[in-house]
Amino acid sequence: MSRLKGDLRPAVVAHSGLTRSTQTAVGAIDAMTSNEKASGRKGDGYQFRRSFRLERLPSLRSIDFGPYAGGKEASEVVATTARTVGAWTAGYLDVRPDGGGESGREVLSRAALALRSLTKIVTRASSAGGSGMDSGSVVAVSHSSYIRMLLAILLGIPLEVATTLPQGNACINVIDLCRDGSLVDL
Repeated sequence: MSRLKGDLRPAVVAHSGLTRSTQTAVGAIDAMTSNEKASGRKGDGYQFRRSFRLERLPSLRSIDFGPYAGGKEASEVVATTARTVGAWTAGYLDVRPDGGGESGREVLSRAALALRSLTKIVTRASSAGGSGMDSGSVVAVSHSSYIRMLLAILLGIPLEVATTLPQGNACINVIDLCRDGSLVDL
């Protein structure tokens, strides 16, 4: 985050509202702000960005795999999650995890909503030109399984392929969207 060029610096850092996501979003802002201060670019026409707007976007929350995880052994949680995602990748999008939670169809619908919301944020940020906002870039902080579902929509790939995309902790995906929400580049 700290190496982003000035014209790509986001005006908004969106997060799911869950603790890890919020902490990562704040960390991203800290990294971008501290790099700007340390770089000393002020004298060459570069203006410091002293504030980034932190925005909670509930549609970015992690997949709800239901209440089964509470108090269960890790191996059992992994097995239940794998069965659910396996059903989704086989095309059974209405399957829910054992004990409740979201169906694959609900997760994909929420991911599409998140993309529409992020597009609105970018449009709002880029049209606010005089307020110190940059080119309409936005950072969205979410969770790995959910990001894979979102990438499946963007890339038009089967969930079976999307579930194999590497998404480690603090992974960065750069997505270039048109204001109408269509994909330009990934």
